[in-house]
Amino acid sequence: MPTKENRILMLKVTNRCNNKCIFCCDRKPGDKIKDINLDLVKKTIHKTKKIVNKIHIIGGEPTFYPKLVELTELINSMGFNDIFLETNATNFSPVLIKTLIKNNVNTFIIGLHTNSEEIYSELTGNKKGLEKCLKNIEEIIALEGKVIINLAVQLKNYKNIKNIVDQLQLMGVKDFIICSIIPPIHQGYSFKEIVPTYTEVYPYLYELIRSKTDVNINLQYFPYCIVKEIEQNIFHDNGYILYVDMNGHPISLEIDWTAGLSVKSEKCKHCKYNVKCSGVFKDYVNNVGWDEFNPVLN
Repeated sequence: MPTKENRILMLKVTNRCNNKCIFCCDRKPGDKIKDINLDLVKKTIHKTKKIVNKIHIIGGEPTFYPKLVELTELINSMGFNDIFLETNATNFSPVLIKTLIKNNVNTFIIGLHTNSEEIYSELTGNKKGLEKCLKNIEEIIALEGKVIINLAVQLKNYKNIKNIVDQLQLMGVKDFIICSIIPPIHQGYSFKEIVPTYTEVYPYLYELIRSKTDVNINLQYFPYCIVKEIEQNIFHDNGYILYVDMNGHPISLEIDWTAGLSVKSEKCKHCKYNVKCSGVFKDYVNNVGWDEFNPVLN
């Protein structure tokens, strides 16, 4: 995949969310509800507008941020026309979708991890969520917004990822991020209840990528040695993120912000991807070990 150089201002606007995803690494049970102050956002954008080229709005679920429309109007008025919204797409109205697109929210990164109503409910606790999400994806595409599906691979879906992509492609989706689960998991489930081994997942990833040459598929958070022969689909970006938390505090991060959660073994030093690769999630190694990982030598 081509290397991009993104300079992203990432605004975490709220920790409110209507889903309770069993694999969530963000909000811990008992966390107090919080929304970012719009005045703080305005000051941050003013200070950084000359050094960033994209703005990502994230949550929680950002559609529950009470001032989302005002925020997009503000961003738009300050000259940004490349706004991304990361969402579960279950809380939109047709009016909100139209308004956001009018305000230059051009790309909707939608977390969708199954095409089964039963599994969606099991994963998120949202019984009607899949129906709403699919309806809103159709609406966004009809209004010429771009949809990128973010699919987190886990025990309940890894055997079905090609079928999920097939259905969404028929709806007009052309871009997919297939990612590994990011630890730690805060929702009371054990690692092994959620996360399959890379060895189990690999044949399904391989089949997906080899068969779906007419859509864009980026892999995220997979060690290079685990996806041999399809490692060209790993997303690599030389840019950076300026992450702003709900208190308005800016934190500078690399695009692959998960590097601090990962570890490498001695044999990683011999891998041709050692510089690019962040390694293996510590929680994964603690639960599964190192036996699956062998350096790619050529």
